Amino acid sequence: NISRRELLHEMSALKEAFLKPFTINNLEIRLSASFGIAVYPDDDTTSAGLMKCADMSMYHAKESGKNNVQFYNSSMLDRMLYKTRVESLLVNAIQKGEFYLEYQPQFSIYDSKIRGIEVLTRWISPEFGFVSPLEFIPIAEETGLINILGEWILRTACQKLRFFQKKYNFDAIMCVNISTIQIVNERFIDIVKNILKETDTDPEYIELEITESVVIESIQKATRILMELKRLGLRIALDDFGMGYSSLNYLKSLPIDTLKVDKSFIDNLSKANVKKQIVGDIIQLGHTLGLTIVAEGVESKRQLQCLKRYSCDYFQGFLYARPLKEEALIELLKKYK
Repeated sequence: NISRRELLHEMSALKEAFLKPFTINNLEIRLSASFGIAVYPDDDTTSAGLMKCADMSMYHAKESGKNNVQFYNSSMLDRMLYKTRVESLLVNAIQKGEFYLEYQPQFSIYDSKIRGIEVLTRWISPEFGFVSPLEFIPIAEETGLINILGEWILRTACQKLRFFQKKYNFDAIMCVNISTIQIVNERFIDIVKNILKETDTDPEYIELEITESVVIESIQKATRILMELKRLGLRIALDDFGMGYSSLNYLKSLPIDTLKVDKSFIDNLSKANVKKQIVGDIIQLGHTLGLTIVAEGVESKRQLQCLKRYSCDYFQGFLYARPLKEEALIELLKKYK
């Protein structure tokens, strides 16, 4: 006879207990804790049914950013069935040609020349229509299918790069996002080598974008793998910088070439507040470390003017170009040919 409010209070206290760091062999250990709650008899009347409901709500808590508590509701079952169906469709979607790439250019702050193009993966499912990357990428990562999908993305990006180079004298880089799951795959380095060889791609024109989560998993392992990629001649970018993990020490030790400032920081440039200076500090820090700086999500002239004052190098965003289908990109490239 405990109320939902009381139950939430108890679970929140338990969560806080889990989040307290502890030390083993002089190493500080931190845990995350996500809780799912099912209530008898509202959600089910059997122990097995209640466990399933609690399990679904726990996964929902993890998807909501971890470290939180979620009560079960019927929409979670619909969500689980949808995810299960998407997972089953993902397996054959690549072979069926349901994926394609869109391209978002990166421009010079000073003369608007194209510095590079970030490739973005799109999926048109015969059953669901357009499936957002925010939906299928996490599912692909959870199931390991991101290794297959990621290989297709990199190979296709290299093929398109060669096509643009031959047809339109394209002299910029192609930027490809790489998942944490791919990085820790023991075959990843060999996969990259084979793709570069098969497509006759100069690695200097490929920039692999990693997120801060790759670094936080294991700084030593990440550094070793990134060094191997650098030895192949590839460029490395740290994406979404400032979203949570990175510190000056990480940046000093990582073998990266480019720092991409997250859109959440760029949004502050349109506001009259002290957070604007943070962007300037990040750019100055990156330049001190010899890094190229790319600002993400630039949507206004005011933001662009601020970035010029802070001596940012490049930018991408809706102000100049949304993600483009290949036909639209070709028209853009013709202007720069």
